[in-house]
Amino acid sequence: MRTINRILTFTVCIMFILLIEVSSTIRLEDKLLLIGLSLICNVIAYFTVEYIYKRIDNKKKNWIYNSQNSFNI
Repeated sequence: MRTINRILTFTVCIMFILLIEVSSTIRLEDKLLLIGLSLICNVIAYFTVEYIYKRIDNKKKNWIYNSQNSFNI
């Protein structure tokens, strides 16, 4: 699932960059600014997804640990 999210995030970023590049009404400076913002948003989205998956994994581990200890009482 993580791999799918990484691929989708990267694909959306690339599509947005290509959309900016083919637009002829935007000045070059604005295109570069939008591309930079798109890359920054891509990095933020990537680390957000990683953080969420890490929290989910930790909750699963805690749940498994707590469920095993509850039977040993």
